[in-house]
Parts: sequence; C-alpha cells; structure tokens
Amino acid sequence: MENMIDTVMTVGNVAACAADGVIDNGVVMAECAGEAMAGISGLDTVWVLLAAMLVFWMQPGFALVEAGMTRAKNTANILILNHISRI
Repeated sequence: MENMIDTVMTVGNVAACAADGVIDNGVVMAECAGEAMAGISGLDTVWVLLAAMLVFWMQPGFALVEAGMTRAKNTANILILNHISRI
C-alpha cells in the first residue's frame, strides 16, 4: 500500500513540476518522470501485462462459447460475427 501511495505522490510531483513551469527542457522533464517511475516495481508491470493478456484471450473464449451454443451450420457465421465485432 505504501508503494502505491509513493507512486501517486511522485506522479503528483511531476504534475507540480509541470504546473510550476519547470518542465521547459527535456532534461528536467526526464528527472521529474524518473521520480514518478521510481515507485513502480517490476511486479506491477508483470501484473498489467498478465491482465492485458487475459483480456485479449477473452474474445476468442466468448467466440468459442457462442459457437458451442449454436447449431453446427451456424458456427462459421457466429465466429465471423465475433471477429468483425472486435474490429
């Protein structure tokens, strides 16, 4: 919990840097962004990537559930409709 609070506070520091007009060149901006990123751990990144992967796998899962609940002659139509709805 402390890690999250630290991250929020450092992101607030970046916002404060921007509000003060300190961020005029890339060097100062990089310093402020580096302070904000200091609170993010590798485990946070892994969790976000895992959650994104699960979301991407939900669409084919729903397509297979719908295809399994229809008659065999309509399976191709359901799969195509699910593919089109993703676009």
